[in-house]
Amino acid sequence: MASVSDSSSSSYTEHDTLGLHDDDKPNKGGVLPNATASIEGGVSVITQPEFFPVNHIKIMPSVNEQVVVDNGICNSTRSGSTPSNSTGTVGAYYSKNSKSTNKNKNDNNASSTTVTTSSSSSTSKTKLIASAKYNLQAGKSALEKSDFDTAVDYFKAGRKQLNDITHWDDDEVRPILLELCSEGAHTCYITGEHDITNELIDEVLHHGNTIQEKFRVYEIKMMMEQAAGNYQESLSLGLDVRKQLGLSTPSYNRATNNRMISTIMILWRYMDTTRRLGKRTSEELANLPDLQDERIIMGQRMLELLLTSCYQVQPTLFPLLIFEITNITLEFGINASSCDAYTTFGILLSAPFGKPQQGRVMAKAAELIFAKPFATRMKCRSTFGIQGFINHWTMPLRETLTPLTEGYQHGRDIGDFESAKLCLGFRVVHTFHAGISLNDDVFAEAINLHINFLHADIHTELFLQIYLLAIKKLCNIELEENEKDFDGIIKISNENFNNLPFIGYVNTMQLELYAFFGDWEEAKSLLLTTSDVRTVLKSVYPVARYTFFEGLICIKAAQSSVGVMDSWKWKRRALKSMKFIRRWMKLGNVNIIHCLHLLEAELAVLNGKSEKTVEDCYKSAIDIASKNQFIQDVALSNELASEYFDSRNKRSHSDYYLKQAIECYSKWGATAKVQQLTSRRSLIS
Repeated sequence: MASVSDSSSSSYTEHDTLGLHDDDKPNKGGVLPNATASIEGGVSVITQPEFFPVNHIKIMPSVNEQVVVDNGICNSTRSGSTPSNSTGTVGAYYSKNSKSTNKNKNDNNASSTTVTTSSSSSTSKTKLIASAKYNLQAGKSALEKSDFDTAVDYFKAGRKQLNDITHWDDDEVRPILLELCSEGAHTCYITGEHDITNELIDEVLHHGNTIQEKFRVYEIKMMMEQAAGNYQESLSLGLDVRKQLGLSTPSYNRATNNRMISTIMILWRYMDTTRRLGKRTSEELANLPDLQDERIIMGQRMLELLLTSCYQVQPTLFPLLIFEITNITLEFGINASSCDAYTTFGILLSAPFGKPQQGRVMAKAAELIFAKPFATRMKCRSTFGIQGFINHWTMPLRETLTPLTEGYQHGRDIGDFESAKLCLGFRVVHTFHAGISLNDDVFAEAINLHINFLHADIHTELFLQIYLLAIKKLCNIELEENEKDFDGIIKISNENFNNLPFIGYVNTMQLELYAFFGDWEEAKSLLLTTSDVRTVLKSVYPVARYTFFEGLICIKAAQSSVGVMDSWKWKRRALKSMKFIRRWMKLGNVNIIHCLHLLEAELAVLNGKSEKTVEDCYKSAIDIASKNQFIQDVALSNELASEYFDSRNKRSHSDYYLKQAIECYSKWGATAKVQQLTSRRSLIS
């Protein structure tokens, strides 16, 4: 759940663009503080600090470098190196697709300016500092336009100018170099140049004197760790930074791994936070006074990143961090991080505390805040939280797809790739479970966006592979050479990161596939060895799917049990699952009503109820699932109804429901399942 922060490395201030302070922003015409350019001794010099267009010139003094500025888009050619816009998958993608690039390339009036520069001992320190400053602001302007590769070049040029004349021991140069390195690290991280990112991070950490100076690169370092799946390392770093800021921090010992927090402690903190919230409306929460304290702003940003890591590897610590970020918002005021405070508290309300309507109130407050200019960076991050964890509890699953796509687009545009990939990831999950055809363009588009957009991220690739593998099994598509099955996916994830929610997604998908293919013994065995997914997947829709299939598998196990005690054990677990579903239904969940009716039909079979009672339950499940467009569950309900009537020697009824099941599985695109049922139908005939 990490997102790109917008802050200065030396003065952390909230604003609405990446790394750009309000007083640094160009006007709408894209202008910077003006100057005229001249060449003295082979070095470009800026004079007359008035205003000049950013597309006028780029100052990049180096011996073997030529810079071509084509109406605002800089392409540098370096001796013995490839062009900068060829580095980094994401950077290359955006260089190719950015609106500003395409616009300028098609502009018939575009002019080109070529400047060849070189270092000269005769150049005054003042002139080079001025040049570095303008490269810094030009880099920020490029960031604002999402032209990340150009921003990398600007920041690199500015650093070289300062390194040519002095270093960190100069008080005049230090703040400029600090920001060039910090923003350079941030931009190189976006473009996928991770080696350079690490070098710049290390340089700032080595030379920075205060936590304020180091803070920006600490953010980037945490995001780097998260992208690599090193959530424990990111968690430890974030807690340490909060200690350096002098802020209260939950105790944590890596040796204990997932240290359990007592339920009493969680409930006490929950009640305290609820008391502080009172009965405020979404509007009242969104219009609290603005947070001004720089140290608190930094601490809130750390809590944002900590929540991401904590969710993955420390689920019992997760709620304590939510209470912390929410209470600080209520006490000190709102800023961009308040979106996370309200969204994550809404997540807790929606499922763990069974108050999804109140969760929607918190979600609305977050939406009102990220609509404010100072918090637009949170739109993508909040969207995946709201749509992925909150809204599906009280609204049709399909209605989350468009907002997730819009959130993805916004995150991509501003460079918040971590949140963008999560929006797209939830879109893949919801597209699969909503019953959309496996061959539909909507699903294919989501998969393609994932593949084409993201830079290397093993966690995202493995997560996507879960759903690709499920589709291939359902569609009877052979795995490619060296492609991993579910066991292989889990093995790789265990080798690279200890991610409890990830395993929960894998197990939930396996249980679902076992149920669809009627492998009840395999499903029962997995269920016996799987921990309760509800404890690690906080509020996501797969929790509802897990609970549904847990109940169905348990009832099937009870139906096939020989001993009375064994049957009773499985039945008791099934009833527990059904209790969860009934509770969610009463709270407004429209996505699981048909699931309860199907479970009631199977339970009626187990309890020996009349054929009419059983068939009525099956029909209710079929009708409601059809109305809500869960085509895969319509198919499953028809299939189980067919099996029931086949066991009762009602061949006409059995054949009718079997035909319906085959038709629905065909619409879903589950070719392998259609083949399985067609073979069964031939045997019946």
